[in-house]
Amino acid sequence: MKEFWLPYGDTELPVLIENEELYKVLSPKNLEENKNTVAQANLLLKDYIEKLFSEKEIKKAVLIVPKESIQTNLINELMSVIKEELFNKGLKKEDLNIIRFPNFEEFFFKRGLTNNEMETFNEVYHNPLNSEVSFVKETNLGVKFFLNKIFEEADAKILIGDVYSSFLFNFFNPFLQAIFGLSGEKTIIELLKFIALNIDSFYHNVYAAEKIIEEFKNIFLIDLALTLVPNVKGEAANIILGSLNETLNKEKEFIEALKFKVENKAGLTIGSAGGSFFDSNFLKALPGLKNLSNISEEESAVVYLAECRNGLGFNPKLKRAKEKNEENIFSIFECLIQEIINKILEKTKIYLISSLPNYYAREILGFKPCETLNLALKNVKLNFKNEKNILIIPYASYTILELKNNAR
Repeated sequence: MKEFWLPYGDTELPVLIENEELYKVLSPKNLEENKNTVAQANLLLKDYIEKLFSEKEIKKAVLIVPKESIQTNLINELMSVIKEELFNKGLKKEDLNIIRFPNFEEFFFKRGLTNNEMETFNEVYHNPLNSEVSFVKETNLGVKFFLNKIFEEADAKILIGDVYSSFLFNFFNPFLQAIFGLSGEKTIIELLKFIALNIDSFYHNVYAAEKIIEEFKNIFLIDLALTLVPNVKGEAANIILGSLNETLNKEKEFIEALKFKVENKAGLTIGSAGGSFFDSNFLKALPGLKNLSNISEEESAVVYLAECRNGLGFNPKLKRAKEKNEENIFSIFECLIQEIINKILEKTKIYLISSLPNYYAREILGFKPCETLNLALKNVKLNFKNEKNILIIPYASYTILELKNNAR
């Protein structure tokens, strides 16, 4: 018998595995926190900004940053460094704007409500529902691209942000966040509809966001991009800095390092979203569950840990939105959540250990709520008579799981 401890909120929970020959643990390499991020960026930024000013005349510049982030303090430090470099090059303070864009999931959860009390002449919050936008062009996907007007009018555009997991994208990079975060409502609706039409591809990570990135990177122009790469605790472990293409390519290297090739589909998967950075609400924990279902056998079982101390992270009247067949920006988003959950349940039975009310787990999500990991495993034994090939994934939302071509 073997005991494992899996992340759950700010703590860990134990699980006992009786047959040690049946299990395999897949755990990502944890990156150490980098406490010299700002110093490293400072060394590189001067050269990049020098190059930027040598390539074109810059009368107006804009910094694009997330409104809320686990790395907000670090992002603000980097902004100060960039502003100093821009001013040293002669840019006037009144010609530098800062646009803060909303967190993708939070925007939908709060139904577009934003707090604009801190807006100043040079710092604004973009709200897709009411901020002024300009039409850029229609993409090859047929998406009419409306973009924040202040951003569009700037000569130099600098993007700062961090990467996090999303239920639609393996890792939601700052560029994708900014596409959704700085667009108009019509653009976001059309993007969400595109995802809905291709939901199988997004569920199986076939698109892996590249199609949308390729579609927009030549019309949503970024001159300099800074991406903070987190470790499993949400601490900044690395900074990627460069032109948009350079940054996107380096992000791919980071993502490749998190991939595991799974030889055989799992009959039973025991996984954790990964602790407090990944499981503060269910929507944040959903990417890990999607990952686990992708490498599970048909009619298999997944035992999943996600504390969800802040609740679901989306409207609990989720199913009603689909029944009404509404087509506003919020109902389309909620239908996408439901589609992903449905696809998970088509393959697997989910045993959820969380702080969610049992009603939420059972009636809204369609899962079997369990008080402890070991109680969940007892339930699995009752429902699945044969012993199963077991995979244990401690950081499911920080791990990209792919089946090998000959996986059975």
